[in-house]
Amino acid sequence: MTAIGTLLAVVAALFIAVFQDWLRSIFSRPNLEVTVSLSPPYCHKTIAYLTSPPITSELGKRIYGEGLQADCYYFRLRIRNAGNVRAENVEVYAAELAKQTASGSFQLVESFLPMNFVWSHIRTTYIPAISPKMEKLCDLGHIIDPQKRGKFFSDNNPLLDVPAGQTTFSFDLEVIASTLSHIISPGKYRLKIIVGSANSRPNEKVLEINLPGKWYDNERKMLAEGISISII
Repeated sequence: MTAIGTLLAVVAALFIAVFQDWLRSIFSRPNLEVTVSLSPPYCHKTIAYLTSPPITSELGKRIYGEGLQADCYYFRLRIRNAGNVRAENVEVYAAELAKQTASGSFQLVESFLPMNFVWSHIRTTYIPAISPKMEKLCDLGHIIDPQKRGKFFSDNNPLLDVPAGQTTFSFDLEVIASTLSHIISPGKYRLKIIVGSANSRPNEKVLEINLPGKWYDNERKMLAEGISISII
């Protein structure tokens, strides 16, 4: 019995030594959750500038003119690590976009280019880490005052033929394509996103975005009636 006990102890020790990393990965891993909320600070009204940094001096205004800025609404995703290990090299990927047709079905927007979103404030496509129970904001997109949209090249796609008084939505992707395919016109859309990291399983979500095309200067009214974004 002593010999058998010793043998079992050796086997158990060998098993733990060989499979400890595998066992640890089962019980210790990041868990990246995605939420969206149409309220500050996740979504809010701000100002978009044509220059960076913005020209605020009187000389700059005389040289470049007064029309250097426009009211703008920003919309962000909240990425939270609900796991017990920090997530490393986290990214949020826009996989595909579909638009609702007159029949009610959703048709793939073939001109949309899949790529990563950028993280809020730092404007990079990867964030080094998100610690357990911590969260970061990722820029989803923005809406510029339609009356001034024509002055912003990266937010104005003439091919969409959207009236000056109606809004468009610009996704905040890592690259602004020359086709301006990151801009969408009024309508209902479904966007598939994938959130992943170097040490976690990818988390796939579908966002439904309803853009009626209306603009409101009042932030509360705009976030309630000017757009809706939800996870389905």
